[in-house]
Amino acid sequence: MTTDLGAGVLQRWKPAGAAQQSLYGMAQAGGGAAELRQLAEVLSDHDVVGVRLAGRERRIDDILSSDPEVVAAEVAAAIALDRDAAAIPCALLGQCSGAWLALAVAARLELAERPVGLLVIVSQAPPPSSSSPGTIIDGAASVREVVDGGAIPPEVAADSEMMEMILPTLRSDLLLAGGLAAMRPRVISSDILVVYGSDDVRVDAACLGGWREWTTGGLKIEQIPGGHLPLRDAPAALGAVIKGHATGA
Repeated sequence: MTTDLGAGVLQRWKPAGAAQQSLYGMAQAGGGAAELRQLAEVLSDHDVVGVRLAGRERRIDDILSSDPEVVAAEVAAAIALDRDAAAIPCALLGQCSGAWLALAVAARLELAERPVGLLVIVSQAPPPSSSSPGTIIDGAASVREVVDGGAIPPEVAADSEMMEMILPTLRSDLLLAGGLAAMRPRVISSDILVVYGSDDVRVDAACLGGWREWTTGGLKIEQIPGGHLPLRDAPAALGAVIKGHATGA
């Protein structure tokens, strides 16, 4: 079963039913809701929902936006209006640049009285703050760097026609990431679970404690086997950590 919700913003692969919690996932630059499908299979006791931004998959013809306020508001509104999961505890997940979007969405949902119990950060340093300047993503960053980092599947990266089709979306996502870094959303009250791969050369594990500045709740940092994109390459290991946090293990 595949259910397309919220004007195509949300993708659910099975009924929410009696799920332990709803987990709304936001992928890396260039990624779409489909990045969450493997995790949905692993987390059978969770209602895993993929978030789809404009310019990809079923929203290929929708107008792109790199405005962080506009994108965060759109995603937060779709989640707040998701009646299938209204009575289920809400969690968010963001991988790579999607993590900063997830933080901004969590802040908006708190203001809308749809609190987020858990924010799962995957393969991403915290946004810059007053005490931790961090690294701002340049909106004009090299697309080749993103491709080489594995955000785009190799078979797509090798297809010049496919790359020509997705380049506008990828560039928009990079601009969005830069805008999210500069936006510096409000501190949230959700617990934060940070997950990173043991072989990830793009994330400095020493800086991950900086996520403490973005929550008044708890912070836990977990390493799993694998690289920079666990949603795609290590969904079982990522799912096990999420399950463990949910059960208090």
